[in-house]
Amino acid sequence: MDVNEKGCLSMTKPMVEIDELVLRVTGYNENEGRVLGQEVARRVAAGFTDQQRDNHLESLDLKVNVPVGISKSEMAKIISEAILKGLI
Repeated sequence: MDVNEKGCLSMTKPMVEIDELVLRVTGYNENEGRVLGQEVARRVAAGFTDQQRDNHLESLDLKVNVPVGISKSEMAKIISEAILKGLI
């Protein structure tokens, strides 16, 4: 628990830090890749368990195949789920 500037307790979760996230997605330009990476990082952070937050992982190398034509949101979901499974 943390105490904010007003003296109130807040139940903040520890920060998740991703030093580097590299996505190679055929047909995506740099900006589209950046947006997808931000969505993947947000989903990974939201999906961490408290136990996973306490761990430090040097690197994780995954290859994820996704169906052609799926939405960016669905692609971010598939990638983030693969990352979270890789952290177990």
